[in-house]
Parts: sequence; C-alpha cells; structure tokens
Amino acid sequence: MNKIIKFVGAYLFLLLTIFILSTCSNPFTAGLGDKVDLEDPQLEITSHHNGDAVGSTFDLAGSVKDDGLIESVTISLNTEGNVIGSATINDSSWSYNFDSTVLTDGDYEFFVVAKDNTDKAVSRKVLLTVDNNPPTVLVTVPVKYGISEEFNKNITIKGDAADTTRVKEVRISLYDSLTDMVISGVDNVPATGTSSWYHIFDSSVLDGGSPLIGDYYFFVEAEDYSGNTNSYFYHFDDILGIALDPSDTPNVEQINAADYQASPVSGLTAALSSIRKTLASGSQMEININPDSDQPQFTIINPAEGSMSPSDNIFSSPQ
Repeated sequence: MNKIIKFVGAYLFLLLTIFILSTCSNPFTAGLGDKVDLEDPQLEITSHHNGDAVGSTFDLAGSVKDDGLIESVTISLNTEGNVIGSATINDSSWSYNFDSTVLTDGDYEFFVVAKDNTDKAVSRKVLLTVDNNPPTVLVTVPVKYGISEEFNKNITIKGDAADTTRVKEVRISLYDSLTDMVISGVDNVPATGTSSWYHIFDSSVLDGGSPLIGDYYFFVEAEDYSGNTNSYFYHFDDILGIALDPSDTPNVEQINAADYQASPVSGLTAALSSIRKTLASGSQMEININPDSDQPQFTIINPAEGSMSPSDNIFSSPQ
C-alpha cells in the first residue's frame, strides 16, 4: 500500500513539474514567464572613428541592444557624466545630432552611455576633431608679384597651407584681369602637395592652345577634411612689408591661429586683414605674362645721314 502511495505521489509531482514548465515562457528564467535581465546592454559607435574630423552639424550614431529594455542612450562631452543630450533610439540603432559650431576648433571626446531598465549601463567613447574654420594659404613663389613683374612660358607658384586638422587639397586658378574670366587649364587645378605645395604651368599652351599675354591674377584655394575652403590667402612679400623685423615673420600656422583662434601675432605694423589677397579688384595677386620677355632685344641706330665723319657713325672704326 505504501508503495502505491509513493508511486502516485511521484506521478503527481511529475505532472505538476511538467505543468509549471509548460506555462513558463523560458524554463531557465525565474517566475511564471517573466525574464530576468542578466546582461549589460550592447553598444557600438558606427558613424565615426577616433581622429575623424567633423564640422557644422553632424550625426553621431550606432547600434544598441539588450536582453531587456533599453531605457536611454546619453551623450557626454569630454567627461563621462557631463551630459549634453539624449540620443534618439529606433529599434536597435541610436543617433544624436550635434551642432559643433558651439565649440572652438580642437579635439573632443564624446562619451556614449546606454542604460537598460534595470540600471545596467555600458559606455563607449570616440575622439573627434572639430574643424569649422578653413585652411590658411601663404604664397611664397613668385617672390614678387604685380603687373610690373613679367613672366613667360613656365610659371611656378608655390607656398604653404595650414589648418586645424589637415589640408586635403590645394587648388590653383588663374584669371584674366580684363574679363575676370578663369583661364582654361588653370581652373581649380590641383597643386602638388598640401602643407607645402607647388604648381608649374606652361603659359604658352593654355586658353585653347594660344599663349597668354597681358595681365592676370591668381587665386589659391585650400580645402580641409571637413570641407572648409578659404576665401582669401596671403603673399609672403606682403608679410615682409608689414614686419618690424624681416627676419622674424609669422609662419602660416601662426597666421592661421591669428585668423581663427584669436591668437595674437606680434611684430607687425598693420593688421593681417589689410594684406589679404582675394578675387576682388584692388586685392588681387596680379602678374604680367609676356611670352617674349626672355627674348634678346636689339636696338638699331642709323648713322648720321649725309655725314662722312667717323665720329658721327657708330659703326665706324676707330671710335
């Protein structure tokens, strides 16, 4: 009789166990069907990598997921906990739109923290370089410029460029002073190099194959990795012209800092803004192109007409 009772008890316990397991959504979680959040959220930043340059407004974005519910994704600047905003969460992705113009150019750490509904949290960070200002360009060759400076055939222009981040490309354009039309063949042509750059062009085969002759002016444009481009540039001869000491002039990096970071430049008798080269009349970097300027020049003087005196005839001998 005891054996029968034990058997029936064991059978009933087995049935009860099967019933309880069948009513749970996950047999390995506690409770009657409710999951227990055991894992930290999974968070990634996918829109940017360390060292990327950013400017204007940009979207910081990535992926996020959890075995429970994601409660928030917050963004902090330079220090975790210095929260500047909350990201928008859409399924397993997140994004945050940031206006970088509120910051000065430089390097910044962005911390991203994801937290679930059980207060489990995980963080990621990325170092970005904010760059909202264009590069600075300094032309050093030709050493002199102006309509009194004659050039012919192969003309070299070179100089330096500096930026908060890196200069991506330097481009050269040449304009006709009479028409302000850009010359075919020197229309945003890429220079060789970036921080130090140069370009050589043959003025005898430009503008449809015809040699250039007359007055022209240059514009030099540089672009950085945030897409910023300069609207003016400098010529080293002008820097010398306003320097108290010609042996102590600011370099292109110092000029860039003065223009965009309010860094003072000493030793100048005038403001840098007074010597900027632009496309506007009166502030152009002009040159004169004369394809015959390197040809020998001859002067013919006729002897004094009707005179037989050797002193009146430069071709006579002796003088």
